[in-house]
Amino acid sequence: MQAATTQVLLGPPGSEIKTAGFDQPDQGDHQRLWKLAPLMPDGENYSRIKQGRKELIDHILVSAALVKPTNKITAKAVIPQPLPSITPDANARLDKPSSDHAPVVATFADL
Repeated sequence: MQAATTQVLLGPPGSEIKTAGFDQPDQGDHQRLWKLAPLMPDGENYSRIKQGRKELIDHILVSAALVKPTNKITAKAVIPQPLPSITPDANARLDKPSSDHAPVVATFADL
């Protein structure tokens, strides 16, 4: 389930990248943003590890002007070293030298 704020940004389900409705224009396209997560390759589609589970909590959202065609977009998390697994203990990473998040980046070609 998505948060209400996310639903406002992304519009109705079924219009996301790699779904049947993605290539079907509708009246919401001018306001909608598209999440690039479906374009991320396996193994590079997470930005944090929480209690041993990989999750994507950092997102890139783009407008209709940038999202099509998707073959001109690459997206991934930059993970130069293994990420630490965070725990419910807020103090466990206190004073640690590196971030527990990987940056998520997108490249747009020939725009």
